[in-house]
Amino acid sequence: SPAFKNVVVNGIILAEDGSKMSKRLKNYPEPKEVIERYGADAIRLYLLHSPAVVGEDLRFSARGVEILMRQVLIPFWNSYLFLATYANIYQWMPSEGRVTPEAEMDQWILSLLQKLIEKVSFSLDQFQLQEAVAPFAQFIDSLTNWYIRRSRARFWQDEATEDRKQAFSTLYFVLMKLCKVAAPFIPFLTESIYQELRQKKDPESVHLCAYPTYCAELRQEVLEKEMQDVQLAVSVGHALRKEYKLKVRQPLKEAHIICADLTRLKALEKKESLIAEELNVKKVHFETKEEHYLFLSAKPNFRVLGKKVGNKMQKVQAT
Repeated sequence: SPAFKNVVVNGIILAEDGSKMSKRLKNYPEPKEVIERYGADAIRLYLLHSPAVVGEDLRFSARGVEILMRQVLIPFWNSYLFLATYANIYQWMPSEGRVTPEAEMDQWILSLLQKLIEKVSFSLDQFQLQEAVAPFAQFIDSLTNWYIRRSRARFWQDEATEDRKQAFSTLYFVLMKLCKVAAPFIPFLTESIYQELRQKKDPESVHLCAYPTYCAELRQEVLEKEMQDVQLAVSVGHALRKEYKLKVRQPLKEAHIICADLTRLKALEKKESLIAEELNVKKVHFETKEEHYLFLSAKPNFRVLGKKVGNKMQKVQAT
Protein backbone atom coordinates (compact mmCIF):
# COMPACT_ATOMS: atom_id res chain seq x y z
CA SER A 1 0.00 0.00 0.00
CA PRO A 2 1.15 3.63 -0.43
CA ALA A 3 3.46 4.96 2.27
CA PHE A 4 1.16 7.98 2.68
CA LYS A 5 -2.17 9.27 1.38
CA ASN A 6 -1.84 13.01 1.81
CA VAL A 7 1.06 15.47 1.78
CA VAL A 8 0.93 18.97 3.27
CA VAL A 9 3.57 21.17 1.65
CA ASN A 10 4.36 24.58 3.11
CA GLY A 11 5.36 27.55 1.01
CA ILE A 12 8.21 29.90 1.79
CA ILE A 13 7.68 32.75 4.27
CA LEU A 14 9.09 35.91 2.72
CA ALA A 15 9.56 39.45 3.98
CA GLU A 16 6.69 41.90 3.41
CA ASP A 17 8.40 43.32 0.30
CA GLY A 18 8.71 39.86 -1.24
CA SER A 19 12.42 39.41 -0.61
CA LYS A 20 13.97 36.51 1.29
CA MET A 21 14.04 36.98 5.06
CA SER A 22 17.55 37.75 6.15
CA LYS A 23 19.14 38.02 9.59
CA ARG A 24 21.72 40.38 8.11
CA LEU A 25 19.13 42.73 6.62
CA LYS A 26 16.65 42.39 9.50
CA ASN A 27 13.82 42.75 6.99
CA TYR A 28 11.24 41.00 9.15
CA PRO A 29 9.52 41.80 12.45
CA GLU A 30 11.05 40.27 15.56
CA PRO A 31 9.05 37.05 16.23
CA LYS A 32 9.06 37.51 20.02
CA GLU A 33 7.70 41.04 19.69
CA VAL A 34 4.93 39.90 17.34
CA ILE A 35 3.94 37.09 19.72
CA GLU A 36 3.91 39.41 22.72
CA ARG A 37 1.87 42.02 20.87
CA TYR A 38 -0.70 39.85 19.06
CA GLY A 39 -0.43 36.41 20.69
CA ALA A 40 0.59 33.01 19.37
CA ASP A 41 -3.01 32.20 18.36
CA ALA A 42 -3.19 35.21 16.03
CA ILE A 43 0.05 34.22 14.27
CA ARG A 44 -1.05 30.60 14.01
CA LEU A 45 -4.41 31.57 12.52
CA TYR A 46 -2.75 34.02 10.12
CA LEU A 47 -0.37 31.35 8.80
CA LEU A 48 -3.12 28.73 8.50
CA HIS A 49 -5.24 31.20 6.54
CA SER A 50 -2.36 32.07 4.20
CA PRO A 51 -1.15 30.65 0.86
CA ALA A 52 1.77 29.06 2.76
CA VAL A 53 -0.34 26.02 3.68
CA VAL A 54 -1.01 25.23 0.01
CA GLY A 55 2.64 25.36 -1.01
CA GLU A 56 2.71 28.98 -2.15
CA ASP A 57 4.91 31.81 -0.94
CA LEU A 58 3.67 34.22 1.72
CA ARG A 59 4.76 37.81 2.26
CA PHE A 60 4.55 37.96 6.05
CA SER A 61 2.81 41.05 7.38
CA ALA A 62 2.34 41.94 11.02
CA ARG A 63 -0.63 44.00 9.88
CA GLY A 64 -2.29 40.81 8.60
CA VAL A 65 -1.84 39.20 12.02
CA GLU A 66 -3.42 42.23 13.67
CA ILE A 67 -6.42 42.15 11.32
CA LEU A 68 -7.19 38.52 12.18
CA MET A 69 -6.78 39.28 15.88
CA ARG A 70 -9.34 42.09 15.59
CA GLN A 71 -11.74 40.18 13.33
CA VAL A 72 -11.71 36.81 15.08
CA LEU A 73 -9.94 36.60 18.44
CA ILE A 74 -11.10 39.80 20.14
CA PRO A 75 -14.80 39.41 19.10
CA PHE A 76 -14.68 35.76 20.20
CA TRP A 77 -13.36 36.75 23.63
CA ASN A 78 -15.88 39.60 23.88
CA SER A 79 -18.72 37.14 23.16
CA TYR A 80 -17.61 35.07 26.14
CA LEU A 81 -17.29 38.19 28.33
CA PHE A 82 -20.84 39.21 27.40
CA LEU A 83 -22.20 35.83 28.49
CA ALA A 84 -20.08 35.71 31.65
CA THR A 85 -21.04 39.24 32.73
CA TYR A 86 -24.80 38.73 32.59
CA ALA A 87 -24.66 35.12 33.78
CA ASN A 88 -22.95 36.39 36.94
CA ILE A 89 -25.43 39.24 37.36
CA TYR A 90 -28.46 36.94 37.15
CA GLN A 91 -26.66 33.92 38.65
CA TRP A 92 -27.51 31.83 35.61
CA MET A 93 -26.10 28.33 35.40
CA PRO A 94 -26.18 26.02 32.37
CA SER A 95 -28.46 23.03 32.62
CA GLU A 96 -28.11 19.62 31.08
CA GLY A 97 -30.19 18.61 28.11
CA ARG A 98 -30.60 19.61 24.50
CA VAL A 99 -31.11 23.24 23.51
CA THR A 100 -34.52 23.67 21.85
CA PRO A 101 -35.14 27.42 21.60
CA GLU A 102 -38.35 28.96 20.33
CA ALA A 103 -36.95 32.34 19.29
CA GLU A 104 -36.14 32.63 15.60
CA MET A 105 -32.86 34.41 16.33
CA ASP A 106 -31.70 31.46 18.47
CA GLN A 107 -32.67 28.97 15.78
CA TRP A 108 -30.80 31.04 13.21
CA ILE A 109 -27.47 31.15 15.09
CA LEU A 110 -27.70 27.42 15.86
CA SER A 111 -28.23 26.78 12.15
CA LEU A 112 -25.22 28.93 11.26
CA LEU A 113 -23.19 26.96 13.81
CA GLN A 114 -24.05 23.71 12.04
CA LYS A 115 -23.08 25.31 8.74
CA LEU A 116 -19.73 26.25 10.27
CA ILE A 117 -19.15 22.73 11.60
CA GLU A 118 -20.01 21.25 8.20
CA LYS A 119 -17.67 23.56 6.28
CA VAL A 120 -14.71 23.26 8.65
CA SER A 121 -15.03 19.47 8.99
CA PHE A 122 -15.20 19.02 5.22
CA SER A 123 -12.14 21.24 4.65
CA LEU A 124 -10.14 19.42 7.33
CA ASP A 125 -11.07 16.04 5.85
CA GLN A 126 -9.77 17.31 2.51
CA PHE A 127 -6.59 18.71 4.14
CA GLN A 128 -7.59 22.19 2.92
CA LEU A 129 -6.39 24.12 5.96
CA GLN A 130 -6.77 27.53 4.35
CA GLU A 131 -10.41 26.81 3.48
CA ALA A 132 -11.06 25.51 7.00
CA VAL A 133 -10.10 28.86 8.55
CA ALA A 134 -12.13 31.04 6.18
CA PRO A 135 -15.61 30.44 7.73
CA PHE A 136 -14.56 31.50 11.25
CA ALA A 137 -14.46 35.25 10.69
CA GLN A 138 -17.88 35.27 9.02
CA PHE A 139 -19.49 33.22 11.78
CA ILE A 140 -18.00 35.27 14.62
CA ASP A 141 -19.11 38.45 12.87
CA SER A 142 -22.67 37.07 12.69
CA LEU A 143 -22.49 36.01 16.33
CA THR A 144 -21.31 39.37 17.69
CA ASN A 145 -22.67 41.97 15.27
CA TRP A 146 -26.06 40.40 14.66
CA TYR A 147 -27.07 37.72 17.16
CA ILE A 148 -25.72 39.22 20.39
CA ARG A 149 -26.46 42.80 19.36
CA ARG A 150 -30.04 41.94 18.37
CA SER A 151 -30.57 39.81 21.51
CA ARG A 152 -29.22 42.17 24.17
CA ALA A 153 -32.67 43.13 25.42
CA ARG A 154 -33.42 39.45 26.06
CA PHE A 155 -30.34 39.08 28.26
CA TRP A 156 -31.18 42.31 30.08
CA GLN A 157 -34.66 41.23 31.23
CA ASP A 158 -35.04 41.65 34.97
CA GLU A 159 -37.30 38.64 35.36
CA ALA A 160 -36.09 35.09 34.74
CA THR A 161 -38.42 34.52 31.80
CA GLU A 162 -38.26 31.45 29.60
CA ASP A 163 -37.07 33.64 26.75
CA ARG A 164 -34.10 34.89 28.80
CA LYS A 165 -33.21 31.34 29.84
CA GLN A 166 -33.26 30.20 26.21
CA ALA A 167 -31.06 33.11 25.15
CA PHE A 168 -28.47 32.21 27.80
CA SER A 169 -28.64 28.50 26.95
CA THR A 170 -28.25 29.17 23.24
CA LEU A 171 -25.24 31.45 23.59
CA TYR A 172 -23.59 29.06 26.06
CA PHE A 173 -24.14 26.13 23.68
CA VAL A 174 -22.76 28.09 20.72
CA LEU A 175 -19.63 29.22 22.57
CA MET A 176 -18.89 25.72 23.87
CA LYS A 177 -19.22 24.25 20.38
CA LEU A 178 -17.22 27.09 18.87
CA CYS A 179 -14.38 26.42 21.31
CA LYS A 180 -14.25 22.79 20.18
CA VAL A 181 -14.43 23.64 16.48
CA ALA A 182 -11.73 26.31 16.71
CA ALA A 183 -9.43 24.47 19.15
CA PRO A 184 -7.03 23.09 16.49
CA PHE A 185 -6.62 26.58 15.03
CA ILE A 186 -6.51 28.82 18.12
CA PRO A 187 -5.58 26.40 20.96
CA PHE A 188 -4.81 28.92 23.71
CA LEU A 189 -7.84 31.20 23.49
CA THR A 190 -10.27 28.31 23.11
CA GLU A 191 -8.73 26.60 26.13
CA SER A 192 -9.07 29.77 28.22
CA ILE A 193 -12.74 30.20 27.31
CA TYR A 194 -13.47 26.50 27.71
CA GLN A 195 -12.02 26.43 31.23
CA GLU A 196 -14.39 29.24 32.20
CA LEU A 197 -17.42 27.53 30.64
CA ARG A 198 -16.84 23.86 31.40
CA GLN A 199 -18.82 21.96 34.02
CA LYS A 200 -17.54 19.18 36.26
CA LYS A 201 -18.81 16.47 33.91
CA ASP A 202 -16.89 17.91 30.95
CA PRO A 203 -13.36 16.79 29.95
CA GLU A 204 -10.53 18.65 31.66
CA SER A 205 -9.39 20.33 28.45
CA VAL A 206 -11.01 21.42 25.21
CA HIS A 207 -8.29 19.42 23.46
CA LEU A 208 -9.59 16.25 25.08
CA CYS A 209 -13.13 16.80 23.77
CA ALA A 210 -14.59 14.99 20.80
CA TYR A 211 -14.71 17.17 17.70
CA PRO A 212 -18.27 18.45 17.01
CA THR A 213 -20.30 16.63 14.39
CA TYR A 214 -22.83 18.14 12.02
CA CYS A 215 -26.46 17.98 13.22
CA ALA A 216 -28.92 18.23 10.34
CA GLU A 217 -31.87 18.68 12.71
CA LEU A 218 -30.59 22.11 13.79
CA ARG A 219 -29.94 23.31 10.25
CA GLN A 220 -32.54 25.65 8.74
CA GLU A 221 -31.27 26.81 5.36
CA VAL A 222 -34.49 28.67 4.53
CA LEU A 223 -34.17 30.72 7.72
CA GLU A 224 -30.51 31.41 6.93
CA LYS A 225 -31.46 32.74 3.49
CA GLU A 226 -34.26 34.87 4.91
CA MET A 227 -31.96 36.42 7.52
CA GLN A 228 -29.34 37.00 4.85
CA ASP A 229 -31.89 38.99 2.84
CA VAL A 230 -32.77 41.02 5.93
CA GLN A 231 -29.10 41.79 6.53
CA LEU A 232 -28.71 42.80 2.88
CA ALA A 233 -31.69 45.15 3.07
CA VAL A 234 -30.34 46.69 6.28
CA SER A 235 -26.86 47.02 4.79
CA VAL A 236 -28.21 48.84 1.71
CA GLY A 237 -30.31 51.08 3.96
CA HIS A 238 -27.29 52.01 6.07
CA ALA A 239 -25.28 52.68 2.91
CA LEU A 240 -27.97 55.11 1.70
CA ARG A 241 -28.00 56.86 5.07
CA LYS A 242 -24.23 57.24 4.86
CA GLU A 243 -24.41 58.51 1.28
CA TYR A 244 -26.91 61.22 2.22
CA LYS A 245 -25.22 61.88 5.61
CA LEU A 246 -28.22 60.79 7.67
CA LYS A 247 -27.04 59.25 10.93
CA VAL A 248 -28.76 56.09 12.16
CA ARG A 249 -29.86 57.75 15.38
CA GLN A 250 -31.94 60.20 13.31
CA PRO A 251 -35.38 58.55 12.86
CA LEU A 252 -36.93 58.61 9.40
CA LYS A 253 -40.57 58.36 8.36
CA GLU A 254 -40.31 55.35 6.05
CA ALA A 255 -38.14 53.03 3.98
CA HIS A 256 -39.01 51.30 0.69
CA ILE A 257 -37.78 47.82 -0.19
CA ILE A 258 -38.16 46.58 -3.78
CA CYS A 259 -37.80 42.86 -4.58
CA ALA A 260 -39.10 41.18 -7.72
CA ASP A 261 -39.06 37.74 -6.07
CA LEU A 262 -42.44 37.53 -4.32
CA THR A 263 -41.37 34.67 -2.03
CA ARG A 264 -38.37 36.60 -0.75
CA LEU A 265 -40.47 39.74 -0.40
CA LYS A 266 -43.04 37.91 1.76
CA ALA A 267 -40.23 36.65 3.99
CA LEU A 268 -38.92 40.21 4.35
CA GLU A 269 -42.40 41.45 5.26
CA LYS A 270 -42.49 39.01 8.19
CA LYS A 271 -39.38 40.69 9.57
CA GLU A 272 -40.61 44.25 9.06
CA SER A 273 -40.17 45.22 12.71
CA LEU A 274 -36.58 43.97 12.72
CA ILE A 275 -35.73 45.94 9.58
CA ALA A 276 -37.50 49.06 10.89
CA GLU A 277 -35.54 48.91 14.16
CA GLU A 278 -32.22 48.43 12.41
CA LEU A 279 -32.83 51.30 9.98
CA ASN A 280 -34.59 53.46 12.61
CA VAL A 281 -37.65 54.12 10.45
CA LYS A 282 -41.30 54.22 11.48
CA LYS A 283 -42.64 52.26 8.51
CA VAL A 284 -41.30 49.90 5.85
CA HIS A 285 -43.03 49.64 2.46
CA PHE A 286 -42.53 46.58 0.29
CA GLU A 287 -42.82 46.64 -3.51
CA THR A 288 -42.25 44.19 -6.37
CA LYS A 289 -42.02 46.74 -9.21
CA GLU A 290 -39.05 49.07 -9.31
CA GLU A 291 -40.59 51.22 -12.07
CA HIS A 292 -42.71 52.88 -9.37
CA TYR A 293 -39.50 54.48 -8.12
CA LEU A 294 -37.02 54.32 -11.00
CA PHE A 295 -36.99 55.55 -14.60
CA LEU A 296 -34.39 53.98 -16.89
CA SER A 297 -33.19 55.70 -20.05
CA ALA A 298 -30.40 54.98 -22.52
CA LYS A 299 -27.77 57.60 -23.34
CA PRO A 300 -25.71 56.85 -26.45
CA ASN A 301 -21.94 57.25 -26.60
CA PHE A 302 -21.79 59.62 -29.57
CA ARG A 303 -18.02 59.28 -30.00
CA VAL A 304 -18.37 55.54 -30.64
CA LEU A 305 -21.70 55.79 -32.42
CA GLY A 306 -20.47 58.48 -34.83
CA LYS A 307 -17.90 56.12 -36.32
CA LYS A 308 -20.66 53.67 -37.19
CA VAL A 309 -23.47 55.90 -38.48
CA GLY A 310 -21.42 58.73 -39.98
CA ASN A 311 -23.51 61.51 -41.52
CA LYS A 312 -26.71 59.88 -40.28
CA MET A 313 -26.01 60.99 -36.71
CA GLN A 314 -28.74 63.66 -36.72
CA LYS A 315 -31.40 61.12 -37.67
CA VAL A 316 -30.15 58.74 -34.99
CA GLN A 317 -30.25 61.50 -32.38
CA ALA A 318 -33.84 62.35 -33.35
CA THR A 319 -34.96 58.78 -32.72
